[in-house]
Amino acid sequence: MRARPSGIVRWVAVMAVLAMPVGVPAWAAEKPTVLRAVEGLRYDPPRLQAKPGERLVVRFENADTTAQPHNVVIVRPGAREAVLAAALALGAEGPARGYVPVVPEVIAASRLLAAGESESVVVPLPAEPGIYPMVCTFPGHGVIMFGAVYAGVEMPGREEDDPHVPKPPPPPRIDSDPRPMVRRTFLPLASPAAIAVALPGDINLCWDAGPCRLRYGWFGPFLDAEAHFKGKGQALARLGAPVAWSAPDTFPIRFGGRLPKHVAFRGYALQSGMPTFEYSVDDHLINEGFSVDDRVLLRRFRFTGVSESVTIDARLKSLEFPTASQGTMTEGVLSLEPSETVDVVLRYSMPPVGAALGPNK
Repeated sequence: MRARPSGIVRWVAVMAVLAMPVGVPAWAAEKPTVLRAVEGLRYDPPRLQAKPGERLVVRFENADTTAQPHNVVIVRPGAREAVLAAALALGAEGPARGYVPVVPEVIAASRLLAAGESESVVVPLPAEPGIYPMVCTFPGHGVIMFGAVYAGVEMPGREEDDPHVPKPPPPPRIDSDPRPMVRRTFLPLASPAAIAVALPGDINLCWDAGPCRLRYGWFGPFLDAEAHFKGKGQALARLGAPVAWSAPDTFPIRFGGRLPKHVAFRGYALQSGMPTFEYSVDDHLINEGFSVDDRVLLRRFRFTGVSESVTIDARLKSLEFPTASQGTMTEGVLSLEPSETVDVVLRYSMPPVGAALGPNK
Protein backbone atom coordinates (compact mmCIF):
# COMPACT_ATOMS: atom_id res chain seq x y z
CA MET A 1 0.00 0.00 0.00
CA ARG A 2 1.44 3.41 -1.06
CA ALA A 3 2.11 5.77 1.85
CA ARG A 4 0.18 9.01 1.80
CA PRO A 5 2.29 12.21 1.63
CA SER A 6 2.94 13.84 4.94
CA GLY A 7 1.29 17.10 5.90
CA ILE A 8 4.56 18.98 5.32
CA VAL A 9 4.91 17.62 1.77
CA ARG A 10 1.29 18.56 0.95
CA TRP A 11 1.84 22.04 2.40
CA VAL A 12 4.97 22.62 0.24
CA ALA A 13 3.11 21.52 -2.92
CA VAL A 14 0.15 23.79 -2.20
CA MET A 15 2.41 26.77 -1.47
CA ALA A 16 4.30 26.20 -4.76
CA VAL A 17 1.06 26.40 -6.69
CA LEU A 18 -0.15 29.46 -4.77
CA ALA A 19 3.18 31.18 -5.39
CA MET A 20 2.55 31.25 -9.17
CA PRO A 21 1.11 34.60 -10.33
CA VAL A 22 -2.64 34.60 -10.97
CA GLY A 23 -3.43 34.15 -14.67
CA VAL A 24 -0.08 32.55 -15.58
CA PRO A 25 -0.67 29.32 -17.55
CA ALA A 26 0.87 26.09 -16.34
CA TRP A 27 3.29 25.90 -19.27
CA ALA A 28 4.91 29.17 -18.15
CA ALA A 29 6.67 27.25 -15.39
CA GLU A 30 8.31 24.97 -17.96
CA LYS A 31 11.89 25.66 -18.99
CA PRO A 32 11.75 27.13 -22.52
CA THR A 33 13.95 26.17 -25.42
CA VAL A 34 15.85 29.25 -26.60
CA LEU A 35 15.86 29.98 -30.32
CA ARG A 36 17.56 33.06 -31.74
CA ALA A 37 17.41 34.84 -35.06
CA VAL A 38 20.97 35.95 -35.83
CA GLU A 39 22.82 37.82 -38.54
CA GLY A 40 23.06 36.15 -41.91
CA LEU A 41 19.36 35.16 -41.89
CA ARG A 42 19.91 32.16 -39.65
CA TYR A 43 18.28 30.44 -36.70
CA ASP A 44 20.56 29.52 -33.82
CA PRO A 45 20.28 26.62 -33.34
CA PRO A 46 18.76 25.61 -36.68
CA ARG A 47 17.44 22.34 -35.22
CA LEU A 48 15.36 21.61 -32.11
CA GLN A 49 14.63 18.26 -30.48
CA ALA A 50 11.20 17.46 -29.03
CA LYS A 51 8.78 14.61 -28.35
CA PRO A 52 5.63 13.83 -30.34
CA GLY A 53 2.61 15.42 -28.68
CA GLU A 54 4.83 17.69 -26.58
CA ARG A 55 3.80 21.23 -25.80
CA LEU A 56 7.16 22.76 -26.67
CA VAL A 57 7.86 26.19 -25.20
CA VAL A 58 10.22 28.23 -27.41
CA ARG A 59 11.76 31.48 -26.23
CA PHE A 60 12.31 33.25 -29.55
CA GLU A 61 14.77 36.15 -29.54
CA ASN A 62 15.66 38.43 -32.43
CA ALA A 63 19.38 38.88 -31.87
CA ASP A 64 20.11 39.97 -35.46
CA THR A 65 22.68 42.76 -35.29
CA THR A 66 21.73 43.93 -38.79
CA ALA A 67 18.33 45.13 -37.48
CA GLN A 68 16.29 42.77 -39.67
CA PRO A 69 12.75 41.84 -38.51
CA HIS A 70 12.11 38.12 -38.07
CA ASN A 71 9.49 35.64 -36.97
CA VAL A 72 9.44 31.90 -36.50
CA VAL A 73 6.58 29.83 -37.91
CA ILE A 74 6.39 26.10 -37.17
CA VAL A 75 4.49 24.13 -39.80
CA ARG A 76 3.46 20.57 -40.61
CA PRO A 77 5.95 18.25 -42.32
CA GLY A 78 6.55 19.15 -45.96
CA ALA A 79 4.53 22.39 -45.79
CA ARG A 80 7.31 24.98 -45.64
CA GLU A 81 7.07 26.05 -49.30
CA ALA A 82 3.26 26.14 -49.21
CA VAL A 83 3.25 28.35 -46.12
CA LEU A 84 5.81 30.71 -47.67
CA ALA A 85 3.61 30.97 -50.75
CA ALA A 86 0.57 31.70 -48.57
CA ALA A 87 2.52 34.39 -46.70
CA LEU A 88 3.52 36.04 -49.97
CA ALA A 89 -0.09 35.90 -51.15
CA LEU A 90 -1.12 38.10 -48.20
CA GLY A 91 0.07 41.07 -50.24
CA ALA A 92 -0.84 44.37 -48.61
CA GLU A 93 -2.29 42.53 -45.59
CA GLY A 94 1.09 40.98 -44.80
CA PRO A 95 2.48 43.62 -42.41
CA ALA A 96 -0.69 43.71 -40.30
CA ARG A 97 -0.61 39.92 -39.93
CA GLY A 98 3.11 39.72 -39.29
CA TYR A 99 3.36 37.79 -42.57
CA VAL A 100 1.78 34.73 -40.92
CA PRO A 101 -1.01 33.22 -43.07
CA VAL A 102 -4.06 31.64 -41.46
CA VAL A 103 -3.75 28.17 -42.98
CA PRO A 104 -4.10 24.71 -41.38
CA GLU A 105 -0.44 23.91 -42.09
CA VAL A 106 0.70 26.44 -39.46
CA ILE A 107 1.07 24.85 -36.00
CA ALA A 108 2.39 27.90 -34.13
CA ALA A 109 3.99 31.26 -34.87
CA SER A 110 5.61 34.21 -33.18
CA ARG A 111 4.94 37.85 -33.86
CA LEU A 112 7.21 39.65 -36.30
CA LEU A 113 9.91 40.83 -33.91
CA ALA A 114 12.16 43.83 -34.34
CA ALA A 115 15.83 43.48 -33.41
CA GLY A 116 16.20 43.12 -29.65
CA GLU A 117 12.65 41.86 -29.04
CA SER A 118 11.74 38.40 -27.73
CA GLU A 119 8.62 36.33 -27.22
CA SER A 120 7.65 32.94 -25.79
CA VAL A 121 5.79 30.69 -28.20
CA VAL A 122 3.91 27.53 -27.24
CA VAL A 123 4.17 24.87 -29.97
CA PRO A 124 1.53 22.12 -29.55
CA LEU A 125 3.26 19.42 -31.56
CA PRO A 126 1.02 16.73 -33.07
CA ALA A 127 1.17 13.20 -31.70
CA GLU A 128 2.63 11.91 -34.95
CA PRO A 129 6.45 11.67 -35.05
CA GLY A 130 7.86 13.87 -37.76
CA ILE A 131 10.19 16.64 -38.86
CA TYR A 132 8.33 19.92 -38.43
CA PRO A 133 9.88 22.82 -40.40
CA MET A 134 10.35 26.23 -38.85
CA VAL A 135 10.72 29.21 -41.15
CA CYS A 136 10.80 33.02 -41.20
CA THR A 137 7.94 34.20 -43.43
CA PHE A 138 9.09 37.81 -43.76
CA PRO A 139 9.31 38.41 -47.55
CA GLY A 140 12.56 37.10 -49.00
CA HIS A 141 13.84 35.54 -45.78
CA GLY A 142 12.33 32.06 -45.97
CA VAL A 143 14.39 31.09 -49.01
CA ILE A 144 17.41 30.59 -46.73
CA MET A 145 16.12 31.19 -43.18
CA PHE A 146 14.62 27.92 -42.02
CA GLY A 147 15.24 24.96 -39.74
CA ALA A 148 13.42 22.01 -38.23
CA VAL A 149 11.91 20.59 -35.05
CA TYR A 150 12.65 16.88 -34.77
CA ALA A 151 9.80 15.23 -32.85
CA GLY A 152 10.40 11.56 -32.24
CA VAL A 153 12.71 11.39 -35.26
CA GLU A 154 16.49 11.06 -34.99
CA MET A 155 18.27 14.01 -36.54
CA PRO A 156 21.43 13.57 -38.65
CA GLY A 157 24.60 13.80 -36.62
CA ARG A 158 26.03 16.75 -38.57
CA GLU A 159 24.15 19.83 -39.73
CA GLU A 160 26.10 19.64 -43.01
CA ASP A 161 24.35 16.32 -43.74
CA ASP A 162 20.86 17.52 -42.78
CA PRO A 163 18.61 18.35 -45.77
CA HIS A 164 16.19 20.21 -43.48
CA VAL A 165 18.54 23.09 -42.66
CA PRO A 166 20.16 25.55 -45.09
CA LYS A 167 23.71 25.13 -46.26
CA PRO A 168 26.03 28.10 -46.75
CA PRO A 169 27.23 28.60 -50.33
CA PRO A 170 30.90 27.81 -50.98
CA PRO A 171 33.24 30.80 -51.18
CA PRO A 172 33.69 31.90 -54.78
CA ARG A 173 37.02 32.61 -56.42
CA ILE A 174 36.70 36.32 -56.95
CA ASP A 175 37.52 37.83 -60.37
CA SER A 176 39.81 34.95 -61.35
CA ASP A 177 36.92 32.71 -62.42
CA PRO A 178 36.16 32.49 -66.14
CA ARG A 179 32.92 34.06 -67.30
CA PRO A 180 30.04 33.30 -67.30
CA MET A 181 29.41 32.41 -63.64
CA VAL A 182 26.60 32.56 -61.11
CA ARG A 183 26.98 33.22 -57.37
CA ARG A 184 24.41 33.03 -54.56
CA THR A 185 25.41 35.72 -52.10
CA PHE A 186 24.08 38.75 -50.19
CA LEU A 187 24.08 41.81 -52.45
CA PRO A 188 23.23 45.46 -51.78
CA LEU A 189 19.85 46.82 -52.91
CA ALA A 190 18.32 43.34 -53.07
CA SER A 191 16.63 40.73 -50.90
CA PRO A 192 18.67 38.03 -49.10
CA ALA A 193 17.87 35.71 -52.02
CA ALA A 194 19.94 37.70 -54.54
CA ILE A 195 21.89 35.97 -57.30
CA ALA A 196 24.90 37.62 -58.93
CA VAL A 197 25.65 36.85 -62.58
CA ALA A 198 28.91 37.59 -64.43
CA LEU A 199 28.52 37.53 -68.22
CA PRO A 200 31.09 37.89 -71.01
CA GLY A 201 32.11 41.43 -71.93
CA ASP A 202 32.44 42.53 -68.29
CA ILE A 203 28.64 42.70 -67.98
CA ASN A 204 27.29 41.83 -64.51
CA LEU A 205 23.77 41.76 -63.12
CA CYS A 206 21.76 41.07 -59.98
CA TRP A 207 18.71 38.82 -60.34
CA ASP A 208 16.64 38.59 -57.16
CA ALA A 209 15.01 35.23 -56.36
CA GLY A 210 12.92 36.80 -53.59
CA PRO A 211 10.60 38.94 -55.77
CA CYS A 212 11.70 36.99 -58.91
CA ARG A 213 12.92 39.91 -61.00
CA LEU A 214 15.97 41.61 -62.42
CA ARG A 215 17.35 44.31 -60.10
CA TYR A 216 20.37 46.09 -61.60
CA GLY A 217 23.67 45.72 -63.43
CA TRP A 218 27.24 46.99 -63.45
CA PHE A 219 30.27 46.82 -65.74
CA GLY A 220 33.83 45.67 -65.10
CA PRO A 221 35.03 43.56 -62.14
CA PHE A 222 32.47 41.14 -60.72
CA LEU A 223 32.47 40.94 -56.90
CA ASP A 224 34.60 41.51 -53.85
CA ALA A 225 33.02 39.03 -51.45
CA GLU A 226 35.91 38.78 -48.97
CA ALA A 227 33.94 40.45 -46.17
CA HIS A 228 30.99 38.13 -46.79
CA PHE A 229 32.90 34.87 -46.69
CA LYS A 230 35.61 35.55 -44.12
CA GLY A 231 32.98 35.77 -41.38
CA LYS A 232 29.73 33.86 -40.96
CA GLY A 233 28.17 34.94 -44.24
CA GLN A 234 26.24 37.88 -42.81
CA ALA A 235 28.03 40.70 -44.68
CA LEU A 236 27.09 42.03 -48.09
CA ALA A 237 29.36 41.27 -51.00
CA ARG A 238 30.71 44.43 -52.63
CA LEU A 239 30.13 45.08 -56.28
CA GLY A 240 33.26 45.35 -58.40
CA ALA A 241 32.03 48.71 -59.76
CA PRO A 242 29.13 51.13 -59.16
CA VAL A 243 25.63 50.23 -60.35
CA ALA A 244 25.31 51.34 -63.99
CA TRP A 245 21.66 50.55 -64.74
CA SER A 246 18.59 49.38 -62.85
CA ALA A 247 15.21 47.77 -63.53
CA PRO A 248 11.83 49.16 -62.41
CA ASP A 249 11.02 48.77 -58.71
CA THR A 250 7.78 46.89 -59.44
CA PHE A 251 7.25 43.42 -60.86
CA PRO A 252 7.58 43.91 -64.64
CA ILE A 253 5.07 41.37 -66.02
CA ARG A 254 1.28 41.72 -66.27
CA PHE A 255 -1.22 39.15 -67.51
CA GLY A 256 -4.36 40.76 -68.88
CA GLY A 257 -3.20 44.03 -67.32
CA ARG A 258 -3.40 42.61 -63.77
CA LEU A 259 -0.80 42.70 -61.04
CA PRO A 260 0.23 39.16 -60.06
CA LYS A 261 -1.10 37.74 -56.80
CA HIS A 262 1.52 35.07 -56.30
CA VAL A 263 5.14 34.86 -57.46
CA ALA A 264 7.39 31.94 -56.49
CA PHE A 265 10.98 31.06 -57.40
CA ARG A 266 11.45 27.53 -58.78
CA GLY A 267 15.22 27.45 -59.30
CA TYR A 268 17.73 28.05 -62.06
CA ALA A 269 19.67 26.08 -64.63
CA LEU A 270 22.87 26.74 -66.61
CA GLN A 271 23.24 26.20 -70.33
CA SER A 272 26.86 26.61 -71.42
CA GLY A 273 27.30 28.56 -68.21
CA MET A 274 24.51 31.01 -69.06
CA PRO A 275 21.74 31.20 -66.42
CA THR A 276 18.01 30.66 -66.90
CA PHE A 277 15.74 31.42 -63.93
CA GLU A 278 12.42 29.64 -63.53
CA TYR A 279 9.54 31.07 -61.53
CA SER A 280 5.75 30.92 -61.41
CA VAL A 281 3.43 33.91 -61.62
CA ASP A 282 -0.08 32.94 -60.54
CA ASP A 283 -0.90 30.01 -62.88
CA HIS A 284 1.87 30.74 -65.39
CA LEU A 285 5.39 29.32 -65.57
CA ILE A 286 8.16 31.64 -66.81
CA ASN A 287 11.78 31.03 -67.79
CA GLU A 288 13.96 34.15 -67.92
CA GLY A 289 17.48 33.73 -69.29
CA PHE A 290 20.48 35.95 -70.03
CA SER A 291 23.35 35.81 -72.49
CA VAL A 292 25.59 38.23 -74.43
CA ASP A 293 26.13 38.73 -78.13
CA ASP A 294 29.13 41.06 -78.50
CA ARG A 295 28.02 44.19 -76.56
CA VAL A 296 24.33 43.26 -76.64
CA LEU A 297 22.62 41.83 -73.56
CA LEU A 298 20.05 39.20 -74.56
CA ARG A 299 17.17 38.71 -72.12
CA ARG A 300 14.94 35.79 -73.10
CA PHE A 301 11.46 34.99 -71.78
CA ARG A 302 9.61 31.72 -72.30
CA PHE A 303 6.03 31.52 -71.02
CA THR A 304 3.86 28.46 -70.31
CA GLY A 305 0.10 28.44 -69.86
CA VAL A 306 -0.70 31.85 -71.37
CA SER A 307 -4.20 32.50 -72.75
CA GLU A 308 -4.37 36.29 -72.49
CA SER A 309 -2.32 39.33 -73.38
CA VAL A 310 0.99 39.95 -71.63
CA THR A 311 2.97 43.14 -71.02
CA ILE A 312 6.62 43.37 -69.92
CA ASP A 313 8.06 46.59 -68.57
CA ALA A 314 11.45 46.12 -70.27
CA ARG A 315 12.95 49.50 -69.37
CA LEU A 316 16.39 49.55 -67.76
CA LYS A 317 17.21 52.93 -66.31
CA SER A 318 20.27 54.55 -67.96
CA LEU A 319 20.10 52.28 -71.04
CA GLU A 320 18.36 52.78 -74.36
CA PHE A 321 15.02 51.03 -74.86
CA PRO A 322 15.49 47.45 -76.09
CA THR A 323 14.25 45.86 -79.27
CA ALA A 324 12.13 42.69 -79.15
CA SER A 325 11.81 39.61 -81.34
CA GLN A 326 8.02 39.51 -80.81
CA GLY A 327 5.18 41.88 -79.97
CA THR A 328 4.92 45.67 -79.97
CA MET A 329 7.37 47.85 -78.03
CA THR A 330 6.09 51.25 -76.85
CA GLU A 331 8.45 53.43 -74.80
CA GLY A 332 10.15 50.36 -73.36
CA VAL A 333 6.95 48.43 -72.53
CA LEU A 334 6.41 45.29 -74.63
CA SER A 335 2.87 44.09 -75.47
CA LEU A 336 2.41 40.45 -76.47
CA GLU A 337 -0.48 38.36 -77.70
CA PRO A 338 -0.70 34.80 -76.29
CA SER A 339 0.72 33.33 -79.49
CA GLU A 340 3.81 35.57 -79.17
CA THR A 341 4.83 34.46 -75.67
CA VAL A 342 6.46 31.11 -76.49
CA ASP A 343 9.91 32.63 -77.01
CA VAL A 344 10.63 36.36 -76.65
CA VAL A 345 14.11 37.90 -76.85
CA LEU A 346 14.88 41.45 -75.71
CA ARG A 347 18.11 43.02 -76.99
CA TYR A 348 19.81 45.76 -74.96
CA SER A 349 22.76 47.59 -76.51
CA MET A 350 25.47 48.04 -73.92
CA PRO A 351 27.77 51.10 -74.08
CA PRO A 352 31.40 50.50 -75.06
CA VAL A 353 33.74 49.65 -72.22
CA GLY A 354 34.68 52.88 -70.43
CA ALA A 355 32.02 54.98 -72.17
CA ALA A 356 29.78 57.32 -70.20
CA LEU A 357 26.14 56.28 -69.98
CA GLY A 358 23.45 58.30 -71.70
CA PRO A 359 20.45 59.93 -70.05
CA ASN A 360 18.15 57.83 -67.88
CA LYS A 361 15.22 56.18 -69.61
